[in-house]
Amino acid sequence: MLQFTARRQPTEQVEALLASAGFREPTPLQEEYIPAALQGKDLVVESIPGEGKTVAQLVPYLLTPKPRKRGVSVLILVDSVQLLGKYETEYNRLPGARAKGKCAAMLGREAQAKDELRLLSRHPGLIVGTTGRIIDHIRRNNLEFCPETTVIINIPDTPDHIEFDRDVEFIMAKIPEKVQPIIFAVSADQINTLSYLLKRPVILSSAERRARIPTLHVYEEAVPTSASILRLVYGASLYNILILTSGETDAHVLKDELLAGGISCCLTREKDPEASSGEIPVKSSIRCCIATFGEASRISLSYDSIIFFRIPQNLSLFKEIGWAVSAHSPAPYFTVLASPAESEILSNLQEKKQMKMKKEVPPTQKEVLKGKLKSIIQHIKEEEDPDELNQYRKIVRKNVPMHLRSYVTAFLLKQAGGVQLSETTESDKMQTIFVSIGKNRKVFPRDLSRLFNKTLGLEPRDIGNIKVLDNYSFIDIPRKSAQKAIDELDGTEFHGRSITVNFARKKKE
Repeated sequence: MLQFTARRQPTEQVEALLASAGFREPTPLQEEYIPAALQGKDLVVESIPGEGKTVAQLVPYLLTPKPRKRGVSVLILVDSVQLLGKYETEYNRLPGARAKGKCAAMLGREAQAKDELRLLSRHPGLIVGTTGRIIDHIRRNNLEFCPETTVIINIPDTPDHIEFDRDVEFIMAKIPEKVQPIIFAVSADQINTLSYLLKRPVILSSAERRARIPTLHVYEEAVPTSASILRLVYGASLYNILILTSGETDAHVLKDELLAGGISCCLTREKDPEASSGEIPVKSSIRCCIATFGEASRISLSYDSIIFFRIPQNLSLFKEIGWAVSAHSPAPYFTVLASPAESEILSNLQEKKQMKMKKEVPPTQKEVLKGKLKSIIQHIKEEEDPDELNQYRKIVRKNVPMHLRSYVTAFLLKQAGGVQLSETTESDKMQTIFVSIGKNRKVFPRDLSRLFNKTLGLEPRDIGNIKVLDNYSFIDIPRKSAQKAIDELDGTEFHGRSITVNFARKKKE
């Protein structure tokens, strides 16, 4: 089998058609599939939900000229009646079909095949139907196919689809020889029983497309608030941000609280009336825009960062936006602020291999202050009046001695920063523990790390330096857990001997 490796750009005609239907831009699947389908190739298309498969299958029908002979030129086979409504909705969104004298029919929703004869009397060029209902019409000679027909087969994502495969084989045997078969499946491995229908097929693999979806960075907070967003925006130095939240009330509250926190922002519906595109103009004073989850499909996603404030009820929104921005270069910083319960839901979503996710550690107080300093510097460069600032500089020079100016700056930053730096250093937070076992007992750092993690319920990142010598070892653990470690581990058996665990003595002792 052949395989596409290069990314194919859609034609201007395809882009215009999708834009007129309200789509921002083609998805990666549509970029690859539509040109290949228009070339008449036999195709195997790997696809998962959310990639725009339905629209991709319909667009080539609207772009090809109407056949001279009446008959079905595109037949789309599905396994359930529920899918027919989705095809009908997307087909009605796409303009141009009526202007070209084309029509479509969805077969399988009526109780009996004879109830659909009125639909077939219009001689639809496109038919979407369940395999069982298509067979009913073939046996009654109700369907007439064009000399060159495209048959799109949507293999169900189920372990057993033998019946569906048998129906497809029967249908293909009744269609003219000049057929362009196209098979959609979650994996190319699912087409084994139908592979004989294809001649030198091209495989459109989902692996490359999936690799382009940006990683979803998960920041877990006990209760995510606007303060969480402020810490993230400053701590990660984010600009040109889109924040998505659940409803209009939350959007307005977030806007007010972010403005109070020094972040310039607006709602996406607060548009420039002179902007022809209807999008918010890019200005340095606008650091972020806020929209609801429901507005996400109707607004531009050309942002450097996209933040989900809590998770949406429709979890597929993560995937849909991920596909939508996968072609952007560079990819936006794709982020979600979630509670522990919501983080668990996201972990289950990741297990289905639908998205790449990475749990992140919230920014520290120092990182937040560094971000605020960067923001102040950028604000000075882009927006402040130099003449006005020079007046303040003169006052500082006249009233603050040279050796105290940096301290005055530090004091003003402390007053305006909104955070209090801890006086303790990282080393002050750790305690070195002595363990009476070492290399002679074949003990390695990972062994001690596992022992202390298991006993104290610590995370791997909570363990500091580990030094293993011949007959004893030293390990740094959080000071608050030191006494518990001694109480729990001193005198216990480890690697075949009883060990002593105690506070490590300093050299002078």
